Amino acid sequence: MVKRHKCTFEGCNKVFPYPSKLTTHMRTHTGEKPHKCTHEDCDKAFAQKGQLTIHMRTHTGEKPFECTECDKAFAESGKLTIHMRRHTGEKPYECTECDKAFVVPGDLNSHIRTHTGEKPFECTECDKTFARKDTLTLHMRTHTGEKPFECTECDYASTCSGKLTIHMRRHTGEKPFECTECDKAFVETAALNKHTRTHTGEKSFECTECDKTFSQKGNLKSHIFIHHTREGQARKKREEQRIFRALTKANIPLKREHKIDFSCFKEGSIKNYALLDFLIILAGVIIILEVDENQHRFYKDGISCDMKRMGHIMTGLAIDGNTLPVLFIRYNPHSFKIDYEKQKGLPKKEREQILIQFIKDYKSPGEGLDIAYMYYDYETDGDDVNLVVTNSNEYHPQMKECVRHIIR
Repeated sequence: MVKRHKCTFEGCNKVFPYPSKLTTHMRTHTGEKPHKCTHEDCDKAFAQKGQLTIHMRTHTGEKPFECTECDKAFAESGKLTIHMRRHTGEKPYECTECDKAFVVPGDLNSHIRTHTGEKPFECTECDKTFARKDTLTLHMRTHTGEKPFECTECDYASTCSGKLTIHMRRHTGEKPFECTECDKAFVETAALNKHTRTHTGEKSFECTECDKTFSQKGNLKSHIFIHHTREGQARKKREEQRIFRALTKANIPLKREHKIDFSCFKEGSIKNYALLDFLIILAGVIIILEVDENQHRFYKDGISCDMKRMGHIMTGLAIDGNTLPVLFIRYNPHSFKIDYEKQKGLPKKEREQILIQFIKDYKSPGEGLDIAYMYYDYETDGDDVNLVVTNSNEYHPQMKECVRHIIR
């Protein structure tokens, strides 16, 4: 088809086959929007009639384009096309620099910028730049404080619709993302991906300072901060010092950094000894209080090594002649998550008072080991509460049976 109708705007050399196409194009230069919404209290206008038709469906709720695989429906045919690719797995937009492929061209364009380093979207309030326009939009709300997506069930509000969708599932109980290896389900794909790594054992995040690897990026960042920066190591000691002052003020007898020797029976790469943060003997019970900054997720040893360490401490106490029951308290002074949603939590002073009261009120179930986790991440399943740390396949089943207290 011959394109005879040329754009007359200076610097634009586009040509179109029909006068109507040229007319529509010219509006990109003039800014003209003749197609106005007739709905009351809506002042939107559009350059194309088709855009107005789609917009009107936001008022009527009409969604004429229905998926044949599920019960979803859409106001635009293009969105249905994109949605269908979720069912078929089709990703027609391929990167020429690597083997990644995408459902929509916009995602490909954004991905290409990870190769080029281009960040064309600049914040007008600070010096940050972004590869995606929508990321800039979300960032701008950190300056304005705007949270336009509000929950209808509580006072929660979010800067983006995706976070609100995930939050609403807390109210509905919906968990659409199911694990194919077990019967667990999750409210968001990120949580499922993290859980899947407990089955695969994948640890793709590597520390550049040592040989440790992690299954989660956040754990790697915390590890680097604590173990490879002076500030991180100092902060760790400050948290222990806070607990020391609180326990001392409450007149709880303690030994700080008490050494348990492993040299006669150690296994593998674990140290010859353990320095317990606090050893407390109270009411016929040995209480071992460990201050687990950021829930111990960033430590040099993994969960399996942590299990060995607790077991070796028990063995070391027995060799020293201990016959008293033992309580491990794993106390996290930092933030935690419920169903992968970060909690604001109690002020540290209130947490410390709850810790002290728990120690004073504790009554042992008998001989052996008892474990308490305080302010650790957990998932809910109806009335059931499951710690994320104990869901790991590295957490020894016999040790898991000893976890009788989840304080949150």
